[in-house]
Amino acid sequence: MEGMTKNSNFMVTVWAEEELIGIACSMKDFHYACYLSDLAVCKECHEIGVVKNLFL
Repeated sequence: MEGMTKNSNFMVTVWAEEELIGIACSMKDFHYACYLSDLAVCKECHEIGVVKNLFL
């Protein structure tokens, strides 16, 4: 997890109050391309649409 967050240059997180429930790590050139390399969502949150709402 430390390497994933340390080496990403673009990251989106989803929080439920003070609990981290989702994270998406990407590499971007900040002009055109974005490579989504990692996506993790807490197992209990799969049914509430966290992944779908992460990218809206």
